[in-house]
Amino acid sequence: MKKFLIGLICLMTVFTLTGCGKDTKKEETTTNDNTTTEETQNPSVALEDQEINGLTFENFGITKDSDDISIVYFEVSNYTEEPKTVNKITFTLYTQGVEIVTLSEDINGEIDTYETKIFTENFDADLSKVDEVKYTVE
Repeated sequence: MKKFLIGLICLMTVFTLTGCGKDTKKEETTTNDNTTTEETQNPSVALEDQEINGLTFENFGITKDSDDISIVYFEVSNYTEEPKTVNKITFTLYTQGVEIVTLSEDINGEIDTYETKIFTENFDADLSKVDEVKYTVE
């Protein structure tokens, strides 16, 4: 458990110091009429934390890798005084109220008291316009 907590702290420190992979470089482009504009490159999406059945869903984000694969990540924490049995976590991503995709993670186990689990899913589509996520726990 101690090694897990140290690893989690190291991971969170890396996310904090690197901005979760966020790239805010400004890039200049030239249009046909010889005017220059600036575009901000920021493929990262972050949404608000949620709590369901004593489990806290936090640090949700979407970023892209160098091959334009969207990487969805979030943490599930149990801040209660008892372990929580979880079979499956399903999360649905929305853009302006329209469902984009539903993904699931089979857990089939417990999330111990004060334990945090980190989940990542790769998805071969542009999810940069996602503005809402809804979770269900079975």
